Amino acid sequence: MLIADQEFVWGARTYVMGILNVTPDSFSGDGVTGQPSKIRERIHRLVDEHPDVLDIGGESTRPGASCVSVDTEISRVLPAIELAKSVAAHVPISVDTRRARVAQKAIEAGANMINDVSGSMHDPEIVDVAVSAGVPLVVTHNRPAEAMMTPLGGQFRAVEYLNVSEDVVREGKELCARVIARGVDQDLLIFDPGFGFGKTPVQNIQLLQDLALVRQVGFPILVGVSRKSFIGELTGQPVGKRLAGSISAAVLGAMRGADMLRVHDVAATRDALAVADGVLRQP
Repeated sequence: MLIADQEFVWGARTYVMGILNVTPDSFSGDGVTGQPSKIRERIHRLVDEHPDVLDIGGESTRPGASCVSVDTEISRVLPAIELAKSVAAHVPISVDTRRARVAQKAIEAGANMINDVSGSMHDPEIVDVAVSAGVPLVVTHNRPAEAMMTPLGGQFRAVEYLNVSEDVVREGKELCARVIARGVDQDLLIFDPGFGFGKTPVQNIQLLQDLALVRQVGFPILVGVSRKSFIGELTGQPVGKRLAGSISAAVLGAMRGADMLRVHDVAATRDALAVADGVLRQP
């Protein structure tokens, strides 16, 4: 798969997507917004750690996050994309958005890929943007409507599954077939099983255990487990102290067939994955 002018050979190694949250309310506490100097500093730091892709998002998708307007999201994302292109034109840029207009503006500003955590359910026209631009599209398994309706303390109830892994595979196949039917090139499609989206910590753990099963969906797998709440449940650590747990989860994901990891801590994860790949993928 080509992302920008970079070739991604799935199975050769595990790729790393670095996260840039241009938000004031990211669950991980690493969001930067408003001041170009802070955004530039964060971009420089990320680029120095050599991500394979830089994922830029302007709307928090954590449980209970406030919904921002399309114009606000655009005003956050576009300057960050332009700064990233000026700092590191060689690094492919993914835009993390659920909205077609944001995706379109981001592509025009230089983004090379669309990462839609709603699985194209929030704004189906985002599929048309991906098709028209000829860029890779990440579709995420996400059944948030029921989960977001019923608060449970500071969290939200998860959707009920008969078997979370089997349901993710079945629904993932349906989701991918749906966007392909609308014109998405199957060679430009990536599937994200949606860790943390409408799933309990126990369900997230089962999904990670069964990640090899998720490969039955039939497309490259993007996994986002970095600093997620299930890691906090297992380690007892707050979000800012989940580096070791996040790296462990990333390596487990690679062992079970993840093609790309979406992470906050690029350098540490790259080193861990280099060791994992050296053991797992070398003849």
